[in-house]
Amino acid sequence: MTAVGPGARAADDPAPPLVCQGTVTVTYDPPLTYVPKPTTVSGREDFVCAGGGVTGGFAADTYQTTAGCTSLRLFTVSTTTYHWDTGQTSQATYTITAIERLLNGTVLVTEQGTVTSGLHAGRTAIYQMVLPQLDLLACLGAGVGHLSGTEVLTFL
Repeated sequence: MTAVGPGARAADDPAPPLVCQGTVTVTYDPPLTYVPKPTTVSGREDFVCAGGGVTGGFAADTYQTTAGCTSLRLFTVSTTTYHWDTGQTSQATYTITAIERLLNGTVLVTEQGTVTSGLHAGRTAIYQMVLPQLDLLACLGAGVGHLSGTEVLTFL
């Protein structure tokens, strides 16, 4: 396959854009409190998709960071492997991340990068996740052990 720039579709990839919606669940061990501390963060993404030759998939990852209820730490470059219902995989490397706290307290995370290998290699990958506002009372007590939200994944 010939390498292509972001946003361009590889010449031998005639499939339409892949658009997926789903849910994301993030767990924190130990639970998040107002005191940042070393934390194991585990995430699971489950998708239902249209176009692009797949109808569903998932991604899962675990990493270590220092986290608390008042701090969001994300990597400036991250790589995610998506597992599709066809048995294929896609690996996307995200190099641009934007984090916004919306007026209703939810957090919108937008990542953009490139599918670097597997199904749809060479395409632009755009991922958006919306997580609910943290339970501030839980942050004062036992902590926030998990969050669940919605997500959209697109390979253009």
